[in-house]
Amino acid sequence: MVQVSVAGASGNLGSRIVASLQARGASVVAIVRTGKTSSTTFPPTVKVVEADYASVSSLRDAVRGSQVVVSALQGLRPVIVETQSRLLQAAAEESVPRFIPSDYAIDFTTFGPGRNRNLDLRREFWQQIDEQPNIRATSILPGAFAFTLTMPWFVDVAQAKVLYWGDNADVAIDYSSLDNVADYTALAALDDDAPRYLRVASTTQTPTTLAVALSRLTGRQFTTKREGSLDEIRGKIATLLQQDPSPGDNLRPYWQALQFAENISSGFGGTKTHDNDRYGSQVKWATIEEVLAPFKSAFLARAG
Repeated sequence: MVQVSVAGASGNLGSRIVASLQARGASVVAIVRTGKTSSTTFPPTVKVVEADYASVSSLRDAVRGSQVVVSALQGLRPVIVETQSRLLQAAAEESVPRFIPSDYAIDFTTFGPGRNRNLDLRREFWQQIDEQPNIRATSILPGAFAFTLTMPWFVDVAQAKVLYWGDNADVAIDYSSLDNVADYTALAALDDDAPRYLRVASTTQTPTTLAVALSRLTGRQFTTKREGSLDEIRGKIATLLQQDPSPGDNLRPYWQALQFAENISSGFGGTKTHDNDRYGSQVKWATIEEVLAPFKSAFLARAG
């Protein structure tokens, strides 16, 4: 039986990965931050290990005996770079052969650094992975999570508009549900031949097709709205960054949302090829209707 240690196991994605791994017969170690065990409920068959994420020694105890470490940790530099680096070091010192980092994003191998702070942090951590020759990493790149569709910088519900920048309302954007990403990550963790990158999507949409889907969901007529040119959004990002006294510490600033909007409007939100079929029918990929359904009440409440 394969043993998999999951860091960030009590989070929204991490808890789903734990459940999916267990459903597929894995022995699961749920790593939780010291002091968090009492507030997190796991099945009795899941081994829950408290760890001090600031201590490599503590993390070594948490990953010992595992064949794979899966990270579902979320945060900024202290988490994505520093904590994951300690987790990676612990895995290396315990001779864990495989590691799945907390990437779970659009395919940022297709563009260079400097265009998205959160993705640049993940690039920085990849440098640590490259320095561990005995660990094979697999990054899961599922596009945007479905909940980003509720963000006001992308969908103006009150005005029934799907927003975009640039000249193309038909640019492709990959979206994935949390359940799909969790199931696929679990399967990749149990796949000893998994490659360095796996690119997937529950559904691929454009601002135009998304407006149609939202119209069906809400009964209102959604259309697209051009917010400005790509040069304008890049200029706006630069101005907001200059005005932010602590851009490295600001968890969800507006300029970060605009960076993501710039990335997808520039054509980096959708990949040309997907690895959805790698595990056959073991993942039931959500349709756009299924992706949107959990947010129907939120859309209707904000309709004005």
